[in-house]
Amino acid sequence: MTEIQNTPIQLKDYLSIAGITILILVALPLLAIMGLTLQFGFIIVAPVLLLSAIAYTLGRRSRNAPSVRGIQMPTQLLFDKKHNWFKRNARNNIIIGLDDFGQRIVGHTNKIKIAPIGKHLKKGDTLATLECGTQSIPLPIPCNSQIVRINTELTQDPGLLNSSPYQKGWIAELKPEEAVLRSGVLLRGEEARSWMRLEVDRLIAAVRNVPAHVNCLPDGGELSKGFAENLDSKTRERITKTFLN
Repeated sequence: MTEIQNTPIQLKDYLSIAGITILILVALPLLAIMGLTLQFGFIIVAPVLLLSAIAYTLGRRSRNAPSVRGIQMPTQLLFDKKHNWFKRNARNNIIIGLDDFGQRIVGHTNKIKIAPIGKHLKKGDTLATLECGTQSIPLPIPCNSQIVRINTELTQDPGLLNSSPYQKGWIAELKPEEAVLRSGVLLRGEEARSWMRLEVDRLIAAVRNVPAHVNCLPDGGELSKGFAENLDSKTRERITKTFLN
């Protein structure tokens, strides 16, 4: 039987053991730091991802808002018969804007001038003036109010009135002198949708004698987004006065 001999440990073996030990001692803190980094990274990234998901969901809800004949009508808003929309905010004031129907009949907005902050306006006074092509369109205020805040982003980018009428395209924040949101003249829900159906029918009747190239209902019942662009200036002026003033 072969005898197993004990080989003495050489210097290189001690160096190898020492090297491995040092490597382990250095690696452990690095792994711990990496673990903490991943933990803190998750803590930072997770809320960002959550907020992004919420924003995306809300954006989809807005884009998928209930519509009537192609006109978006978010259920949480109130409407009046001059095509303004209303929403109460946390300060118990009201945010006002032009609804989807209104922005379609005025067409592309080149410029908007809004009454200054602090000004008191009486019902029927001009809240804002739109410049759409060669036409100047006044938007009357629906109730006695003070201007608390205006949408400066809209004045800098008037196209928001068309591209985002219910969000970025709001016009002003008002402090009403009367309980306009409880006045009984505002419409919501199915009542508002029924009224909007009649408004689209009334609009089609109003342009019935316009030349045939005017394409009012391209999708068999939905009002075209480019509706106003097909109208001559005289017809557009008549339409805006009929429905907005």
